[in-house]
Amino acid sequence: MHECVLASLPKTSCTDASTITRRHLTYAQTPEWTLSAAVTVRLRAKAAPDYRGLRPRAGWRRGVTMGTRLYPLTGYPFLLDVAVDYVLDDEGLTVTTTATNRGEQTCPYGCGQHPYLSPGGGLVNDAVLSFAAGNRIITDPHRQLPTGTEPVGGGCFDFSQGRRLEDLRIDYAFFDLARDGAGRAWVRLEGPDGKRAELWVDGSYPIVELFTGDTLSPHRRRRGLGTEPMTCPPNAFQSGEAVLRLAPGEVVTNRWGARLRAGVNSAAAQNRPTGGANSICTGVCTLVSSLAVDQRIRRPDRFRGHAGPRREGDHVDHKIAHTLRTCTQWRKSSYSFPDGQECVEITTELVRWVGVRDSKLGAASPVLAVTPAQWQAMLLSL
Repeated sequence: MHECVLASLPKTSCTDASTITRRHLTYAQTPEWTLSAAVTVRLRAKAAPDYRGLRPRAGWRRGVTMGTRLYPLTGYPFLLDVAVDYVLDDEGLTVTTTATNRGEQTCPYGCGQHPYLSPGGGLVNDAVLSFAAGNRIITDPHRQLPTGTEPVGGGCFDFSQGRRLEDLRIDYAFFDLARDGAGRAWVRLEGPDGKRAELWVDGSYPIVELFTGDTLSPHRRRRGLGTEPMTCPPNAFQSGEAVLRLAPGEVVTNRWGARLRAGVNSAAAQNRPTGGANSICTGVCTLVSSLAVDQRIRRPDRFRGHAGPRREGDHVDHKIAHTLRTCTQWRKSSYSFPDGQECVEITTELVRWVGVRDSKLGAASPVLAVTPAQWQAMLLSL
């Protein structure tokens, strides 16, 4: 039904969703279209032109809402209305799921989606993944049931700085997501062609599952990155963890979206000086250099308000700062000036901390210590 996002359905009815084909997607003259007795599609766009071969003008917006009523069944004896709203506009695709408890008793509820991000024409191996999360859920190898959690900082599942997936196999749920100023967490997958597929989730989705598709059929294997917004962890109806409980008449809404953008890790982007990025390096270098005046390692104001451990007086423990200064694995920003001025480099050797320093000073530079979530939040806010 994702095709319905691209255009509207004609005035017709059908008892089998499989008969919906591209030839139907031309224009709509009715506000409602029936799939079956239980599933109704409500069209939010007025009569829409056929977009084949045409480029929509700026400000266009098309959408469709699909809804169904879940009647009480064995194993789930609750009455629930669910509507999924798809809107496509200049900012990309936005998917809003709304659930309403129509029963007379409290209803357990969890919501998840299963979109894939495409790396282009090849495999995900050559794509660059950018995604910041604090922890992942460990599962058993046989039934994929949760067995525990572990931090991802500094490990093979740490993509907070963006790197190629290569042959890494991923089928895990991640939480403690870094979020931007609007409360969105982002997953970005950039293909070798420089195009970047991006998916965001709002604050109602605390978990994102990533899946590299290694168990799919050979022609689909590792051709996309499953990026699944989740309101609760796997097996939540058995464990009860993070399950929402809707009172009679209560409504809950969850929202995620996706879009396609020009990438920043392509060869062309890396070889082109970018004033904004260089200004960022200049600002961070100035901030790091100013720490030489005050030997205390201080957190910048822009990091405040994001999750992370705090200490009295908003200072980082001197032992952490000293440990970061002894780290040997530092990576220099790709946006640093080519003449070596205003260069920033970071280290992620410590699991819970990111060290930032001025590469011109090297080991003599003061070190700015922030958590991975705080560092990613700053990057997302730029």
